[in-house]
Amino acid sequence: MYLKNALRGTFVVFMLSLLGGLFGYLMRMFLARKLTVAEFGLFYSVITVFVFISYFIDAGMSYSLSRKITELNIKKKNSIINNLVMSVAGIQFIVTIVLGVLIILLNNFLSVHYFHANASYLLFLGVAWILFMPILTSYTGIFFGFQKPTYAIFFETTKSFLLLVFSFIFIFLGYNYLSPAIAYVATNVLLMLLFYLLVKKVYSGFSIFRFKFEKKSTMQILSFGWVVGLSNFIWLIILQIDTLLITYYMGATSVGIYQIAITIAYLLLYITTAVTTILYPLINELHFRKKRTIIIEGMNLVYKYLLIFLIPSVIIIFSFPDILINLLFTSKYLGAVMPLRILAIFTIFCSITLINNVLITSLGKPSRVVKIMLMVAILNFVLNLITIPYFGLLGAACSTLFSFIFATIISSYELKKYIQVHFPLKEWLLLTLMSLAIILEANYLINIIKLSALVKLGVITSIIIVSYLLLLFLFRIVTLFEIKNFVNMFLKR
Repeated sequence: MYLKNALRGTFVVFMLSLLGGLFGYLMRMFLARKLTVAEFGLFYSVITVFVFISYFIDAGMSYSLSRKITELNIKKKNSIINNLVMSVAGIQFIVTIVLGVLIILLNNFLSVHYFHANASYLLFLGVAWILFMPILTSYTGIFFGFQKPTYAIFFETTKSFLLLVFSFIFIFLGYNYLSPAIAYVATNVLLMLLFYLLVKKVYSGFSIFRFKFEKKSTMQILSFGWVVGLSNFIWLIILQIDTLLITYYMGATSVGIYQIAITIAYLLLYITTAVTTILYPLINELHFRKKRTIIIEGMNLVYKYLLIFLIPSVIIIFSFPDILINLLFTSKYLGAVMPLRILAIFTIFCSITLINNVLITSLGKPSRVVKIMLMVAILNFVLNLITIPYFGLLGAACSTLFSFIFATIISSYELKKYIQVHFPLKEWLLLTLMSLAIILEANYLINIIKLSALVKLGVITSIIIVSYLLLLFLFRIVTLFEIKNFVNMFLKR
């Protein structure tokens, strides 16, 4: 039952995530064409800073809150959930006000000495954006806590759609580089109103205005949450330190080019995001119900099939970076070709690390994840500090890749201490050799096929997929029997 629900849930979440990703990519494509490279880079430099601030505001409490809601729901203690949700939101709102005031006071200093551009209006809009985060994170906490991850992903998909629509509207109205920032604020306001009724449907006791401070449970959330929050913040540092240092050393134009590489490469992580979105609440429930055998069986399948689905996309991006960038974002961003190739490989190691960390955290060991990611963060920071001044964007991409190879190794070692999952090393080795062979095949076809870029991409991609499927069955990495079982399980009512 759990595996069937996980398969269905992962499929729905993946499709919603893919749709949200499509809206996000359309927004970036639109902005990349309407703004200059410097304006595009400045906006995402400012957004990166506010993403860091949002992690301070959350402090891991949303993860901890959803975990606590799951526990209380199993124990039939639903009466205190609203008090708990709003107590956490109140603490987050106080932190938001403090950080928002601090940003406003440092507005001119940050514009001159860090962004090296006039970022004042963007910073003010960023403060307005984060004011709504406590309520919105409460919504997602309730969705995950009551085992409704598809609602949470629908929330994110709607957010991406609204950002695209509002960005288009404000660009049309003539707000130029401020348009996406205004869109972020407008989107948060509308999301708060639109999803209130859906939250009430999931948990009828939810109320923003009627609650009392729940001291005991809130302190439990804080004690668990700060560890998860620190882990998430360190994770963010690892993923975003390259952008922060590129902003400082190379300026907004280089950030704009690097963001294109990130945008395309991170598309591959939607598969992993779909899996982790289902895994986190599901493993929490299985852990509380002491069903460790089911966890092990499910994770063994996750480790095998995650890479099977991920690798074809990595091969395509690695083989056609220039065509993809030119088609999606125009030739002015072709400086992202080599960083994109490196970041495509990075997504494989990032995905394994994400799965490892979710499992370790769900087993109640978030402090171990903090220690692992702290080591990775230090390594990544040092590597970026050394490589960016000398090798620019390529150095940033390589630093990220090497850091996550290290992260995969140590998180896998740590996970084995707590649960005996099976890492399919033989299948991973075969997949690696297959990938190298198909990349060579793709390069050969690129040289001999004389067609337009778009047609060439379609033809060679089709050949790559057919070759990949044939090799999967030839080396018995996947069998027809397994596929039949999965299909029957997925369709069975």
